[in-house]
Amino acid sequence: MFNLIRFLYISALIALATGISWELAIHFIPWLAMIIWSILTAALCAIGAWLLHGAPLGLVNWRNRAAGYLLPWGFKLGRGKLLPSAIAAWLIWVAIGTATITLISWPASAATSHPVIATLLFISWIILGALIVRQLGFIHTFGSAHGRRSLGQSALALAALIAAGLTLWLLRRPGWALVVSGGPIAMVGGGYGLFLAVMLTVGRNARWN
Repeated sequence: MFNLIRFLYISALIALATGISWELAIHFIPWLAMIIWSILTAALCAIGAWLLHGAPLGLVNWRNRAAGYLLPWGFKLGRGKLLPSAIAAWLIWVAIGTATITLISWPASAATSHPVIATLLFISWIILGALIVRQLGFIHTFGSAHGRRSLGQSALALAALIAAGLTLWLLRRPGWALVVSGGPIAMVGGGYGLFLAVMLTVGRNARWN
């Protein structure tokens, strides 16, 4: 239940960020919309950091709750330190807004011509971005250099999928952009779904000894 609530909470925040950056993309040229979004989220993250800095230790009050809406992520990346965590949260907010503005604004009319592809591409970027944050957050927990290197390489590979999809979108290849960024997710998700289906049907009658 807690994981479901957390998922809905994060999804609502992403939807809110997407809606605001969408409005900015409609009313301003792309670069100006990105600058406004970056300044706005920087101010909000600074307020969140200020609220947490002044919150009493061991006590959950309105300051902690308000800061949770402004800094919902980044503490693993910042290793629990306030300033690095606030910066990480700001970078994630900027990435979400930048992805939204890019899909709407570049190339011109691409999002209106391919609304389903644009939506699926945005979702794939969110999933890949969440995996990158998760991978980077686990790096400092590994004692071995090999483990840290493996996590770093996987994070780079995920980032490359986002970059490739973004490049193809800008080159007016929306279908290929979705294949590159969303294809691996569909393959892994489909394979996992097939595995669960087999386990729930055939597997429940099988013997595992």
